[in-house]
Amino acid sequence: PDVVVNCAAISVPRACEIDPASAHAINVPSSLVKWLQSFKQNSTLLIHLSTDQVYEGEKSFYKEEDIAIPLNVYGKTKVAAEKFISENCPNFAILRSSIIYGPQTLSPVPKSLPIQWIDGALSKRETLEFFHDEFRCPIYVKDLVTVILALTSQ
Repeated sequence: PDVVVNCAAISVPRACEIDPASAHAINVPSSLVKWLQSFKQNSTLLIHLSTDQVYEGEKSFYKEEDIAIPLNVYGKTKVAAEKFISENCPNFAILRSSIIYGPQTLSPVPKSLPIQWIDGALSKRETLEFFHDEFRCPIYVKDLVTVILALTSQ
């Protein structure tokens, strides 16, 4: 293949804390990388979706050069994935996205997406609690797709 986009992840931090072994097995794409290495001409571009949770959260905004210091198992597995990919893939891009939002997917997902979760809670007149000191940079799913497509055309 010319391009592989790895979106697979256990991305719920609580689930990663409950089962760190499964989180590591799924979030670190060692089998995928080994499969890509099995091709004679190993020039496949691997685009890997990571997370902003690789940072400790002490600053408001991070740059990719900032040192990754994850505070939870999810972030730690994503740092491990980034390290594994950078050491074993000759052609890769790592995208550290934050909350991805957009319309509900066609295939069922086990959790609601942020907009659907907020809309559902508000329609039931439920009270929502949010962090007061958390800075995130959500990205619209179609904007993320645009970035991925741009990477594939280089």
